[in-house]
Amino acid sequence: MKTAVGIRMRYYLALFSPETWKAFNEAGCSVMGFRRAVEPRARRVVTRDRLICYVTKVSRWTGVLEVIHGPFIDHTPIFVPGTDPFIVRFRVKALVCLPLENAISIYEDEVWDRLSFTSGRDRRSSGWTGPFRESLFPLSQEDGQFLETLLWKRAGSSSIKPSLPSAGRMELPPVPLDMVAESTVFDEALEPIEMQALVAIIGRRMGMGVWVPREDRGRVLRAGKGAIDELLDRLPLDYGDEVLAVLEGLDVVWLKAHAIKRAFGVGRSSLVRSALLRMADLLALRPNTRIKLHIVAPASERENVRREMNRPVFALLPGRPLAQCCTFLSYEHLWKLATDPHLRYLSDEVLDKCAESLGAPLTGKGWY
Repeated sequence: MKTAVGIRMRYYLALFSPETWKAFNEAGCSVMGFRRAVEPRARRVVTRDRLICYVTKVSRWTGVLEVIHGPFIDHTPIFVPGTDPFIVRFRVKALVCLPLENAISIYEDEVWDRLSFTSGRDRRSSGWTGPFRESLFPLSQEDGQFLETLLWKRAGSSSIKPSLPSAGRMELPPVPLDMVAESTVFDEALEPIEMQALVAIIGRRMGMGVWVPREDRGRVLRAGKGAIDELLDRLPLDYGDEVLAVLEGLDVVWLKAHAIKRAFGVGRSSLVRSALLRMADLLALRPNTRIKLHIVAPASERENVRREMNRPVFALLPGRPLAQCCTFLSYEHLWKLATDPHLRYLSDEVLDKCAESLGAPLTGKGWY
């Protein structure tokens, strides 16, 4: 098959059991895993290839996945509790993901008589099952195109259309809502690592380069549940070693066109204090910096952050007080931004609309 932009598609078979299909859906349909035995086949799969999903035991076609990144090895349990054998993984975009009750049986005449490996065969025999013995069996262009079209048709939504490869910016998978809440109701009791991942996701969806400290990357990627396609390996070198050391320790840094735009400290209490110290170090080293600084914390921590930010050691910095350079972003504001369906069309300046200045002076009474 050739798409409208002239790029030839490649299709592979992705096998699930009913149990692993359920686990894949519950994990957000963003990471696909295979057993170590198929790793040589996985190495042939590249970005934009399509995986056609088939659930064994019930013999149903269930989805179309587009490969975004991989393969890579990850032992985090997703498909099986405890020791998960499906460790050869890809980050994927679910183009079609049908519940089993709406999935397409391979025994339907329209399907059976059309596929090259079933057409003309006895449904009661096992002679047609060869491709279903191991995942990543390559499907012909005709079979892959037919199944993808049929699955899109079964999905039945006029508001959803297949995405075609393009030379433009990669579209990241939507932010998985189960990363931040089990429903659309915001929950302030989020872990700092979840919010750190959320800030990274927002930056990537806005087209930013994103840095997180090396020691946090594994946990941030796991918390992001496949919605973070890449993180920067280094920051621009023209900032000098001392400044780079400070910036590299901040929780998240956003860059645009090799220039650092925003830096974030995330968390509560001691984590906030540590981030403010690093930001103060940055202002001491570069008093005229244009980098926008933010503290990300629960709304209930607002006054604690205000108290910390206005300590004399920060208020009396050369140049400008820290409270004039750093603003407060609540968890809830960022959660709403992350779940905005138009996020990828927004500029980072949208943060300035929800950021709060905490520069009101305080008496010395609350500092200790």
